[in-house]
Amino acid sequence: MSDIDYAITQDEPTRPVANSPAEVKRVHEAWRMANKVCLLVMKKTMTEALFGGVPETDSAKEFMEHIEMKFKESGKAETKHLMPRLANTKYEGGGSVREHLMGLMDIAAKLSKLKVPIAPNYLVHIALESLPFDQMKSSYNTVKEDWTMDDLITIAVLEENRTKARGGVVNVVTAKKYEDKGAAKWGEKKCWLRRSHGL
Repeated sequence: MSDIDYAITQDEPTRPVANSPAEVKRVHEAWRMANKVCLLVMKKTMTEALFGGVPETDSAKEFMEHIEMKFKESGKAETKHLMPRLANTKYEGGGSVREHLMGLMDIAAKLSKLKVPIAPNYLVHIALESLPFDQMKSSYNTVKEDWTMDDLITIAVLEENRTKARGGVVNVVTAKKYEDKGAAKWGEKKCWLRRSHGL
């Protein structure tokens, strides 16, 4: 174990007095030096905003515990900020639909890192609801195979391009209904896209 690890993981050893054994004095002095260096390194590498929110202490171990608690609090606050963004962000024509959908994927990835995983099917559902293409949503409900976000991006980008080609009038995807012969395959999706978009 390195000196830094020692200072972060161990409480202060018994403080020696004048008649303490040499070993007790040696152990405490080693901890004191490691603790001093560790505190200095942590404080020098922290941002001012984070440092200002951490209670002052002379123990590197306690200081690290305060930092961990601060990050837990920050994580909860960020989760409370990201969840409404994921649920309420709508595509209204600003920028590209690809950027919009990738933005939702980025929010979901951030939530996953905060230990709030978003199921892939649920993310597709949220993304669909964020788009103004009502018939596309109906088409999704008629197929038996779940779309992935990659599928949705492909379909939405094609629809966006078709809308622009028609002077900006929203003409959403009209899908042919799939027959009840089992799940639709992605190859069938591509054929459908070619027919729907004149590819």
